[in-house]
Amino acid sequence: MEKRLQNVQSVFPMELYKVKSTRVKIQVGLSVLILHGLNWDLDEDDMVWVQSDMRALVRATQVKPSSSSPLARSLSGLVLAGCLEDCVAYELKRDATEDRGTIELLAAIIGSKRLDSPYLFERADRIGVGQSLRSLFRKVSDVFSSSESETEGRSFLAAREAFLKLARQYASIGIEDVLNEKGRGAAGANLVANLTDTAIVNITAKQLGVTG
Repeated sequence: MEKRLQNVQSVFPMELYKVKSTRVKIQVGLSVLILHGLNWDLDEDDMVWVQSDMRALVRATQVKPSSSSPLARSLSGLVLAGCLEDCVAYELKRDATEDRGTIELLAAIIGSKRLDSPYLFERADRIGVGQSLRSLFRKVSDVFSSSESETEGRSFLAAREAFLKLARQYASIGIEDVLNEKGRGAAGANLVANLTDTAIVNITAKQLGVTG
């Protein structure tokens, strides 16, 4: 997509966009998730272009990495960052195919950040991780819906409180209906099955800044 500004004799110029290609692409990866608030450190950039559609492009954002971001060392321009939901779905797919070990980070995002769940699972279905992502969401929900945990009490209580606030918001939009859909694609199901309750609590607490 190409953007240009048009002077309309106003304080703010009009932004005009033109689609340059029908092969829509957005950028995803851990570096983009960090731009969305993932509390994680990277030694090197982790960002790839993926082919998507106009819905994803509309939700994508042009972002200028901050000087402290790892991206700033190698990029002088803007990043066409896929939205948080697209990044989560694509990261699960990448972990399923490349064994990247990032499933815990996705659990932390689900446990701490409000997601547009209908769009999230529609995206997951589209790229073949719909069943897996629903299972991951359900697993995180089950962990924090419990009143007991084998992990350190402060971490669990803080993470549980944060997720239950999200859960109440999800309940108001009928999240159970979305989760109960079969979904399309089980890529990454083994990663979800091997994810422990302790790992979910600890990584979510780190994401929230409760632990270092």
